[in-house]
Amino acid sequence: MIMCERRVGTFQRGRLLPMMGGVLLLALAGCVSQPEGGARESGWWPRQRPAPAYVEVPWPASAAEQFLLVSLSGLAAQGVNDGRHQELVWIQHGGPVCTERWKDAAVKQLGMQCSGRLDVWQLLERYHRNGLVKGYVPFQPDTAVEGVFAERETINPSANLATVLASLHQGVLAHPALIERLKQSGLKPVADPGAVSAEALRAQNARAISRHIMGIQDPKVPHLRDLLIAQRAWVGFGRGGDVEAALRDLPALAPVAGWNLGDELKHTALVSQWGHMNLATNWKLNLPFLMAAGFEGKTRKVPALDPKTIDYADARPAVSFLLSDGDNVAFLTDVFWAASDSERDRVACPFWDNPRHGQFPMGFTACLGDLVDVAPMVLDHLAQTKPPRTSLVQFGAGYFYPDHFARNLPDREQILRRQARMLARQMRRTGATMLCFLAEKSDSPETQQALRIYAEEIHPLLGMMVMDYAPYHRMDGACYWFDDGRGGKVPALTARYSMWADLKLWRTGDPWQIAKEIAADAASAGKTDPVSKQVVPAFSWVAVHAWSRFPSPQGKAGLMGVSAVSACVESLDAKQVNVVSPEELFYRLRHAHGLK
Repeated sequence: MIMCERRVGTFQRGRLLPMMGGVLLLALAGCVSQPEGGARESGWWPRQRPAPAYVEVPWPASAAEQFLLVSLSGLAAQGVNDGRHQELVWIQHGGPVCTERWKDAAVKQLGMQCSGRLDVWQLLERYHRNGLVKGYVPFQPDTAVEGVFAERETINPSANLATVLASLHQGVLAHPALIERLKQSGLKPVADPGAVSAEALRAQNARAISRHIMGIQDPKVPHLRDLLIAQRAWVGFGRGGDVEAALRDLPALAPVAGWNLGDELKHTALVSQWGHMNLATNWKLNLPFLMAAGFEGKTRKVPALDPKTIDYADARPAVSFLLSDGDNVAFLTDVFWAASDSERDRVACPFWDNPRHGQFPMGFTACLGDLVDVAPMVLDHLAQTKPPRTSLVQFGAGYFYPDHFARNLPDREQILRRQARMLARQMRRTGATMLCFLAEKSDSPETQQALRIYAEEIHPLLGMMVMDYAPYHRMDGACYWFDDGRGGKVPALTARYSMWADLKLWRTGDPWQIAKEIAADAASAGKTDPVSKQVVPAFSWVAVHAWSRFPSPQGKAGLMGVSAVSACVESLDAKQVNVVSPEELFYRLRHAHGLK
């Protein structure tokens, strides 16, 4: 694995890049027209009908065949949704061992039968013969020298327009290298993305293209297109007029799957401003397959902390640690877990399967409201394996900024309330009682309005953990209190520290520097800081940057995630500092203010 960095000024949020099938993958990121007969009310994700059978297909080595395969998978899932096909496709892509675990769980839950293992050309022949595939849609690859998702002036949208046309005409995506072989297989072109502009294509097919989800995806990348084709979604890329026009025309609260080019802040703010949430899924495969298991909405709830177990007589200043980036669906379904069964026993596994996980209290942000619909088997596994002193905190509703959300729309407050109610439903389904948000500026009037609405609309809500975009702890641990509309109050506590490599700011740094900062605060908790003139809080938390790697003083391999938190906890004096889970932190905070 290597680090990918996305920069905003001097700050950056990083994403891990796993190697899958020889392709470098960036582990990043509504309701579709719902199939009738569903047993539950959907959240913000599309719904995918299950099928009685599935076929396994290895991930091809060539990019050309990868585009072909994802389009075949998407057409199969679309056919299942339409009731004219009875088989889904599982792409074996050589990722972490957990991906096969999720597939096996879906197969068991749905009672699916494997109908064979084929290569991509055998699958094409099969689907052409049974009428699922009507032909092909040729496209021209984007040959820009810049890397994938990199900022660039010239974008060739051909692959994205072809993806839309493929979903509308039951065509497979045809890279120029495959045209002759496709012709030899008896296929003919069913549409030409070069014959129409993006604006005209969207206008001509307005009734057929989904009004409930869209995609933003680099034309260079084949991933995610199985989902987009299955849902007949519009696909764009860039921050130009066409993408913004599509976002504007999409009804509020419809999600946007994928990722955009360049600056993360600009991308997420653009999506947020039109009242949408970004689903960080741009390197995902097999989403339709996993989503089929969420069709009936059956899953476990995450066990909550019993407040009766808390010793409120313990007056030590309390601190919690919370891992970042749990909004990322790809992260929670892939590299969040050990890469192999043997790695479970090694400290090298940085996240959930780290052997130190559970030895001390900490929290993980998690897209629980996404997982319950898109990968319920992952939520089940989290619920089954969660240590008693670990908290899972719902991260947003997809990735969005509360201060930017729906700001371009005239009814922002009503949209925020609808979003909050939707999120409340998902939290009741998952058992989540805490929220985490990432705002550009958490002290802005717009963010404060959004937090007030969440406090009023989401019940029960123990509290909200708030991070600023750059840096996470910009508001220095400030706590805001909001009426819940039922005679109570909800705290929104901002991060006081950022455990982030190479970030040279106050209360930031490696695990040992953070331990020093926590100890200094604990020694003066409740007193007025002579520099800031603010009272030093007795309740605080550390935002742990998931992708930061810290060198160990003992010369060991770099520490990440759970191992980094462990090093910090071990450096604290337990007589002076009480390390608690986020849930316990908020119970203690509420108790100190006379609240239950």
